[in-house]
Amino acid sequence: MGDKKKRKITTEEIRDITNKLDKIIKYYKEKYGEDKSRRDWRTYEQRRTLRMKQAGRELKNLIERAAENIEIAKDNNRGRKPKLTAKDKALIILIKEIFDLSNRELADMIFIFSLMAGVDVSYKTIERAYDDELVKLSLHNLFVLMVKEKIIDDVELAGDGTGYSLSIKKQYADIEDEGKQRKDFVYYFALLDLRTNLYVGYGYSKRSERDAFDKAMKIMSKLGINVKSVRLDRYYSSNAVVKEYFDDKDVKLYLIPKKNASVKGCKKWKEVMHGFADDVYGFLREYFKRNKVESMFSFDKRKFSSRLRVRKDERIATSLLARTVLHNLFWFYG
Repeated sequence: MGDKKKRKITTEEIRDITNKLDKIIKYYKEKYGEDKSRRDWRTYEQRRTLRMKQAGRELKNLIERAAENIEIAKDNNRGRKPKLTAKDKALIILIKEIFDLSNRELADMIFIFSLMAGVDVSYKTIERAYDDELVKLSLHNLFVLMVKEKIIDDVELAGDGTGYSLSIKKQYADIEDEGKQRKDFVYYFALLDLRTNLYVGYGYSKRSERDAFDKAMKIMSKLGINVKSVRLDRYYSSNAVVKEYFDDKDVKLYLIPKKNASVKGCKKWKEVMHGFADDVYGFLREYFKRNKVESMFSFDKRKFSSRLRVRKDERIATSLLARTVLHNLFWFYG
Protein backbone atom coordinates (compact mmCIF):
# COMPACT_ATOMS: atom_id res chain seq x y z
CA MET A 1 0.00 0.00 0.00
CA GLY A 2 1.22 3.51 -0.78
CA ASP A 3 1.54 6.39 1.66
CA LYS A 4 -1.69 7.97 2.77
CA LYS A 5 -2.33 11.11 0.77
CA LYS A 6 -2.39 14.29 2.81
CA ARG A 7 -5.64 16.19 2.86
CA LYS A 8 -5.63 19.57 1.20
CA ILE A 9 -5.56 22.59 3.49
CA THR A 10 -6.38 26.15 2.53
CA THR A 11 -5.23 29.61 3.52
CA GLU A 12 -8.75 30.27 4.87
CA GLU A 13 -8.47 27.27 7.21
CA ILE A 14 -5.10 28.43 8.55
CA ARG A 15 -6.36 31.96 9.14
CA ASP A 16 -9.51 30.70 10.80
CA ILE A 17 -7.39 28.76 13.32
CA THR A 18 -5.00 31.67 13.95
CA ASN A 19 -7.95 34.02 14.58
CA LYS A 20 -9.13 31.65 17.33
CA LEU A 21 -5.62 30.92 18.57
CA ASP A 22 -5.77 33.04 21.74
CA LYS A 23 -8.72 31.00 23.02
CA ILE A 24 -7.10 27.75 21.88
CA ILE A 25 -3.87 28.58 23.73
CA LYS A 26 -5.76 29.60 26.87
CA TYR A 27 -7.57 26.27 26.91
CA TYR A 28 -4.35 24.39 26.16
CA LYS A 29 -2.49 26.03 29.07
CA GLU A 30 -5.35 25.34 31.48
CA LYS A 31 -5.40 21.68 30.51
CA TYR A 32 -1.75 20.88 29.81
CA GLY A 33 0.26 23.68 31.44
CA GLU A 34 3.06 22.84 33.87
CA ASP A 35 2.27 23.16 37.58
CA LYS A 36 5.43 24.82 38.88
CA SER A 37 4.17 24.65 42.47
CA ARG A 38 4.92 20.93 42.39
CA ARG A 39 8.61 21.43 41.62
CA ASP A 40 10.98 20.32 44.35
CA TRP A 41 12.85 23.62 44.72
CA ARG A 42 15.18 22.25 47.40
CA THR A 43 16.35 19.46 45.11
CA TYR A 44 16.64 21.96 42.23
CA GLU A 45 18.88 24.28 44.29
CA GLN A 46 21.02 21.36 45.45
CA ARG A 47 21.58 20.22 41.87
CA ARG A 48 22.44 23.77 40.83
CA THR A 49 25.02 24.11 43.61
CA LEU A 50 26.62 20.78 42.71
CA ARG A 51 26.85 21.78 39.05
CA MET A 52 28.51 25.08 39.94
CA LYS A 53 31.10 23.35 42.11
CA GLN A 54 31.87 20.81 39.39
CA ALA A 55 32.11 23.54 36.76
CA GLY A 56 34.51 25.53 38.93
CA ARG A 57 36.74 22.50 39.48
CA GLU A 58 36.92 21.63 35.78
CA LEU A 59 37.09 25.12 34.24
CA LYS A 60 40.87 25.43 34.14
CA ASN A 61 41.27 21.94 32.67
CA LEU A 62 38.69 22.71 29.95
CA ILE A 63 40.48 25.94 29.03
CA GLU A 64 43.75 24.02 28.77
CA ARG A 65 42.12 21.56 26.37
CA ALA A 66 40.49 24.35 24.35
CA ALA A 67 43.89 25.99 23.85
CA GLU A 68 45.70 22.81 22.81
CA ASN A 69 45.06 23.23 19.08
CA ILE A 70 45.97 26.92 18.92
CA GLU A 71 49.25 27.41 17.10
CA ILE A 72 51.04 30.73 17.34
CA ALA A 73 53.29 31.74 14.45
CA LYS A 74 56.68 32.87 15.72
CA ASP A 75 57.83 36.39 14.90
CA ASN A 76 60.86 38.51 15.56
CA ASN A 77 59.26 40.73 18.19
CA ARG A 78 61.52 41.06 21.20
CA GLY A 79 59.16 42.86 23.51
CA ARG A 80 58.76 42.10 27.17
CA LYS A 81 57.17 38.71 27.81
CA PRO A 82 53.54 39.22 28.94
CA LYS A 83 52.68 38.41 32.53
CA LEU A 84 49.55 36.51 31.51
CA THR A 85 48.97 33.90 28.81
CA ALA A 86 45.87 33.88 26.61
CA LYS A 87 44.50 31.10 28.82
CA ASP A 88 45.01 33.25 31.92
CA LYS A 89 43.23 36.17 30.26
CA ALA A 90 40.34 33.97 29.14
CA LEU A 91 39.92 32.74 32.71
CA ILE A 92 39.98 36.32 34.01
CA ILE A 93 37.25 37.37 31.56
CA LEU A 94 35.08 34.43 32.62
CA ILE A 95 35.52 35.32 36.30
CA LYS A 96 34.71 38.96 35.55
CA GLU A 97 31.47 38.00 33.76
CA ILE A 98 30.43 35.57 36.50
CA PHE A 99 30.60 38.22 39.20
CA ASP A 100 29.54 41.19 37.01
CA LEU A 101 32.62 43.19 37.96
CA SER A 102 34.07 46.28 36.34
CA ASN A 103 37.66 46.15 35.10
CA ARG A 104 38.82 48.18 38.10
CA GLU A 105 36.90 46.01 40.58
CA LEU A 106 38.40 42.82 39.18
CA ALA A 107 41.88 44.38 39.09
CA ASP A 108 41.51 45.28 42.78
CA MET A 109 40.42 41.72 43.55
CA ILE A 110 43.36 40.25 41.63
CA PHE A 111 45.72 42.64 43.44
CA ILE A 112 44.60 41.20 46.78
CA PHE A 113 45.36 37.70 45.56
CA SER A 114 48.64 38.94 44.04
CA LEU A 115 49.92 39.56 47.54
CA MET A 116 49.93 35.78 47.86
CA ALA A 117 50.49 34.70 44.25
CA GLY A 118 52.95 37.37 43.15
CA VAL A 119 50.96 38.51 40.08
CA ASP A 120 49.86 42.10 39.59
CA VAL A 121 47.32 42.93 36.87
CA SER A 122 46.03 46.39 36.01
CA TYR A 123 42.49 47.17 34.87
CA LYS A 124 43.95 48.15 31.48
CA THR A 125 45.30 44.59 31.09
CA ILE A 126 41.83 43.24 31.72
CA GLU A 127 40.29 45.76 29.30
CA ARG A 128 42.73 44.82 26.52
CA ALA A 129 42.08 41.10 27.11
CA TYR A 130 38.66 41.57 25.48
CA ASP A 131 40.43 42.59 22.25
CA ASP A 132 43.02 39.79 22.31
CA GLU A 133 42.46 37.46 19.33
CA LEU A 134 44.03 34.50 21.15
CA VAL A 135 41.70 35.04 24.09
CA LYS A 136 38.65 35.11 21.81
CA LEU A 137 39.88 32.00 20.00
CA SER A 138 40.39 30.21 23.33
CA LEU A 139 36.83 31.05 24.41
CA HIS A 140 35.38 29.99 21.05
CA ASN A 141 37.29 26.71 21.17
CA LEU A 142 35.94 26.15 24.68
CA PHE A 143 32.39 26.66 23.37
CA VAL A 144 32.99 24.19 20.51
CA LEU A 145 34.66 21.65 22.83
CA MET A 146 31.72 21.52 25.22
CA VAL A 147 29.10 21.35 22.47
CA LYS A 148 30.84 18.57 20.56
CA GLU A 149 31.44 16.49 23.68
CA LYS A 150 27.85 16.75 24.90
CA ILE A 151 25.67 17.01 21.81
CA ILE A 152 24.55 13.89 19.93
CA ASP A 153 22.64 13.42 16.68
CA ASP A 154 18.92 14.11 16.33
CA VAL A 155 19.07 17.29 18.40
CA GLU A 156 15.80 19.00 19.32
CA LEU A 157 16.26 22.75 19.34
CA ALA A 158 14.42 25.84 20.52
CA GLY A 159 15.50 29.35 19.61
CA ASP A 160 14.69 32.77 21.00
CA GLY A 161 16.07 36.27 21.35
CA THR A 162 16.64 38.56 24.30
CA GLY A 163 18.46 41.81 24.98
CA TYR A 164 21.29 43.15 27.12
CA SER A 165 21.64 46.77 28.16
CA LEU A 166 24.79 48.85 27.80
CA SER A 167 25.44 51.73 30.16
CA ILE A 168 27.40 54.23 28.08
CA LYS A 169 28.68 57.53 29.41
CA LYS A 170 28.01 60.45 27.13
CA GLN A 171 31.15 61.75 25.50
CA TYR A 172 29.84 65.15 24.51
CA ALA A 173 29.74 68.23 26.71
CA ASP A 174 26.26 68.93 28.04
CA ILE A 175 26.00 70.68 31.38
CA GLU A 176 22.46 69.47 32.07
CA ASP A 177 23.24 65.85 31.21
CA GLU A 178 26.71 65.74 32.73
CA GLY A 179 27.22 62.61 34.77
CA LYS A 180 24.13 60.89 33.34
CA GLN A 181 24.30 57.70 31.34
CA ARG A 182 22.66 56.75 28.06
CA LYS A 183 21.13 53.29 27.84
CA ASP A 184 21.98 51.32 24.72
CA PHE A 185 20.80 47.85 23.87
CA VAL A 186 22.10 44.79 22.04
CA TYR A 187 20.11 41.84 20.70
CA TYR A 188 21.22 38.31 21.58
CA PHE A 189 19.87 35.13 20.03
CA ALA A 190 20.53 31.57 21.20
CA LEU A 191 19.68 28.10 19.92
CA LEU A 192 19.17 25.72 22.84
CA ASP A 193 19.47 21.93 22.82
CA LEU A 194 16.43 20.86 24.85
CA ARG A 195 18.08 17.67 26.13
CA THR A 196 21.28 19.15 27.56
CA ASN A 197 20.31 22.85 28.00
CA LEU A 198 23.46 23.83 26.08
CA TYR A 199 23.49 26.69 23.59
CA VAL A 200 24.62 25.29 20.24
CA GLY A 201 24.38 28.57 18.35
CA TYR A 202 24.53 32.21 19.42
CA GLY A 203 24.73 35.64 17.87
CA TYR A 204 24.43 39.30 18.78
CA SER A 205 23.60 42.48 16.92
CA LYS A 206 23.01 46.16 17.56
CA ARG A 207 20.77 46.32 14.49
CA SER A 208 18.10 43.65 14.92
CA GLU A 209 17.19 40.33 16.45
CA ARG A 210 17.03 38.87 12.94
CA ASP A 211 20.69 39.72 12.41
CA ALA A 212 21.55 37.97 15.69
CA PHE A 213 19.48 34.96 14.57
CA ASP A 214 21.36 34.73 11.26
CA LYS A 215 24.69 34.70 13.13
CA ALA A 216 23.46 32.01 15.53
CA MET A 217 22.33 29.82 12.63
CA LYS A 218 25.70 30.27 10.93
CA ILE A 219 27.64 29.19 14.02
CA MET A 220 25.42 26.14 14.55
CA SER A 221 25.79 25.18 10.88
CA LYS A 222 29.59 25.21 11.18
CA LEU A 223 29.40 22.73 14.06
CA GLY A 224 27.75 20.19 11.75
CA ILE A 225 25.00 19.28 14.21
CA ASN A 226 22.26 16.94 12.95
CA VAL A 227 19.02 18.70 13.93
CA LYS A 228 15.79 16.73 14.34
CA SER A 229 13.41 19.58 15.21
CA VAL A 230 13.36 23.36 15.71
CA ARG A 231 10.99 25.70 17.56
CA LEU A 232 11.00 29.44 16.82
CA ASP A 233 8.60 32.25 17.69
CA ARG A 234 6.21 33.97 15.30
CA TYR A 235 8.78 36.54 14.18
CA TYR A 236 10.48 33.75 12.20
CA SER A 237 7.25 32.14 11.03
CA SER A 238 7.49 32.93 7.34
CA ASN A 239 8.09 31.15 4.08
CA ALA A 240 11.22 33.28 3.51
CA VAL A 241 12.95 32.11 6.72
CA VAL A 242 11.91 28.49 6.23
CA LYS A 243 13.09 28.46 2.61
CA GLU A 244 16.45 30.03 3.48
CA TYR A 245 17.38 27.71 6.34
CA PHE A 246 15.25 24.57 6.37
CA ASP A 247 13.67 23.73 3.00
CA ASP A 248 16.28 21.17 2.02
CA LYS A 249 16.68 19.73 5.52
CA ASP A 250 15.13 16.65 7.12
CA VAL A 251 13.93 18.63 10.13
CA LYS A 252 10.59 19.08 11.86
CA LEU A 253 9.58 22.72 12.35
CA TYR A 254 7.19 24.10 14.94
CA LEU A 255 6.24 27.66 13.97
CA ILE A 256 2.96 29.36 14.89
CA PRO A 257 1.56 31.00 11.73
CA LYS A 258 0.92 34.74 11.70
CA LYS A 259 -2.66 35.91 11.26
CA ASN A 260 -2.04 36.76 7.61
CA ALA A 261 -0.27 33.45 6.87
CA SER A 262 -0.75 31.68 3.56
CA VAL A 263 -0.30 28.05 2.63
CA LYS A 264 1.62 29.15 -0.45
CA GLY A 265 5.36 28.68 -0.23
CA CYS A 266 8.18 26.15 -0.34
CA LYS A 267 7.69 22.45 0.40
CA LYS A 268 8.85 22.73 4.02
CA TRP A 269 6.55 25.69 4.70
CA LYS A 270 3.54 23.73 3.44
CA GLU A 271 4.63 20.85 5.68
CA VAL A 272 4.58 23.21 8.69
CA MET A 273 1.10 24.47 7.80
CA HIS A 274 -0.19 20.90 7.48
CA GLY A 275 1.24 19.92 10.86
CA PHE A 276 -0.33 22.98 12.47
CA ALA A 277 -3.80 22.50 10.96
CA ASP A 278 -3.99 18.71 11.41
CA ASP A 279 -3.20 18.62 15.15
CA VAL A 280 -3.22 22.06 16.79
CA TYR A 281 -2.84 20.83 20.37
CA GLY A 282 -0.07 18.39 19.53
CA PHE A 283 1.67 21.15 17.59
CA LEU A 284 1.36 23.55 20.55
CA ARG A 285 2.73 20.91 22.92
CA GLU A 286 5.94 20.83 20.90
CA TYR A 287 6.02 24.55 20.20
CA PHE A 288 5.76 25.55 23.87
CA LYS A 289 8.94 23.63 24.67
CA ARG A 290 10.47 26.87 23.37
CA ASN A 291 9.61 28.42 26.75
CA LYS A 292 12.67 26.67 28.11
CA VAL A 293 14.87 29.16 26.26
CA GLU A 294 13.19 32.05 28.09
CA SER A 295 13.86 30.24 31.38
CA MET A 296 17.52 29.88 30.43
CA PHE A 297 17.78 33.59 29.59
CA SER A 298 16.21 34.44 32.93
CA PHE A 299 18.69 32.17 34.70
CA ASP A 300 21.65 33.71 32.83
CA LYS A 301 20.64 37.27 33.71
CA ARG A 302 20.12 36.44 37.36
CA LYS A 303 23.49 34.73 37.42
CA PHE A 304 25.57 37.11 35.30
CA SER A 305 23.44 40.33 35.12
CA SER A 306 21.24 41.77 32.37
CA ARG A 307 23.79 44.46 31.47
CA LEU A 308 27.19 44.41 29.83
CA ARG A 309 30.08 46.39 31.28
CA VAL A 310 31.69 47.00 27.89
CA ARG A 311 31.05 49.52 25.12
CA LYS A 312 33.10 48.73 22.00
CA ASP A 313 31.66 46.26 19.50
CA GLU A 314 34.56 43.81 19.72
CA ARG A 315 34.35 43.75 23.50
CA ILE A 316 30.58 43.27 23.42
CA ALA A 317 31.15 40.21 21.22
CA THR A 318 33.76 38.82 23.65
CA SER A 319 31.56 39.50 26.67
CA LEU A 320 28.57 37.68 25.17
CA LEU A 321 30.77 34.80 24.01
CA ALA A 322 32.06 34.49 27.60
CA ARG A 323 28.51 34.40 28.94
CA THR A 324 27.53 31.77 26.38
CA VAL A 325 30.51 29.68 27.51
CA LEU A 326 29.59 30.15 31.18
CA HIS A 327 26.01 29.08 30.53
CA ASN A 328 27.22 25.91 28.80
CA LEU A 329 29.80 25.28 31.49
CA PHE A 330 27.09 25.33 34.15
CA TRP A 331 24.92 22.79 32.30
CA PHE A 332 27.85 20.73 30.99
CA TYR A 333 27.85 18.71 34.22
CA GLY A 334 24.07 18.60 34.62
